[in-house]
Amino acid sequence: MFRHAVLRDAAYQLQLPRDRARAHALAFEAIEELCGGRPGDAPLDSTSHSSFCAHPTDPFAEGLAGHALLGTAARPDLGALEVTYLARAAAVAERSFRQADAARLWLRVAELTGQ
Repeated sequence: MFRHAVLRDAAYQLQLPRDRARAHALAFEAIEELCGGRPGDAPLDSTSHSSFCAHPTDPFAEGLAGHALLGTAARPDLGALEVTYLARAAAVAERSFRQADAARLWLRVAELTGQ
C-alpha cells in the first residue's frame, strides 16, 4: 500500500502544472456530476441555519473546494466555486458540531471574500 501511494504521488509530481490543473478541473466536474449537479450558494454567515438546504455534494464540499482551487489555472471560473463549496463545507461542519473545522473553513471564506 505504501508503494502505491508513493507511486501515485510521483506520477502526480511528474505532470506539468497545467495538466495537474486540468486533472483537478476534471475531478471537480466528475464529482459534481455524480452528485446531481451544482447546489445553490450556501449562506455566507453562520446565523442563517434555516436557509441552508442540504445537497448531495455536501459530504464532498471541502474536497470540491480544493479541486476548484487547484483547477483554477485550467478553468478560471472555478475560483468563484471555491468560495461556494468552502461556505457549504463550513455550514455542514457547523451543523455537525465540528466547530474547529467550521472555524477554519469560515476563516478561509472570509479571506477569499474580504469579509
